[in-house]
Amino acid sequence: VSLGAAPKHATYTRCLASPQHTKPSAKRARCANRRNSKADTRLLIARRNDDTIRCYTRWYRRHCTGQIALSVTASPNRSYAAQQAELLAQIAAQARTFGPHLGRDYWRPHVLTAMAAVPRHRHVPAAWLRLAYADAPLPVDGGTTTSQPLVVALMTDLLDVADTHHVLEIGTGLGYATAVLGRLCAKVATIEIDPALAGQARERLLASGIDNVTYGVGDGHLGWPEIGAVDRIVVAG
Repeated sequence: VSLGAAPKHATYTRCLASPQHTKPSAKRARCANRRNSKADTRLLIARRNDDTIRCYTRWYRRHCTGQIALSVTASPNRSYAAQQAELLAQIAAQARTFGPHLGRDYWRPHVLTAMAAVPRHRHVPAAWLRLAYADAPLPVDGGTTTSQPLVVALMTDLLDVADTHHVLEIGTGLGYATAVLGRLCAKVATIEIDPALAGQARERLLASGIDNVTYGVGDGHLGWPEIGAVDRIVVAG
């Protein structure tokens, strides 16, 4: 999957426009190449802090959502199973990128097992079904996006859930990450601010046989006190 080049750094662009920088140094050129490489998007995700995924999502919405159909090759003649297997292989191969942050160069085995049990094509809008197994967020009505599979793997791995855990998810979306969590823990409580999205997610999850989820509609900024104590909290979007 090709997301295209990352945007040039604003300061560097101004330097090139200035007369005194008409011939940028080799060091500046190398920096620009790094910024424009596809690896740049991976580095954005690799930093383990609270803003990582939000920053990546904002960059993606601004620069790539209008180019998805052009930058990902559709495969109408390949089965969903084959596309999912290829996607999981791509994600598995990127574990080393996050080694310093995960403390190992592989994903927790149960994370990929859970993702393999969740058909992503059941959790994307009908208009984007042909790209269901692209490793990219896909547009959803209302200006949001579905979660990128690589980001779901990273968040789920760092969450370190057990089969006895009760997890609170802020931001249901269309339920893809919810379904993965539902395969891994005892209970999931998920809250979504958009009533239409919440309803769609519930239908999709029930159709997939995920029955250990409690659904809520509202602003999860302050949590969800009614559900009581939880073992883990994950914020999506």
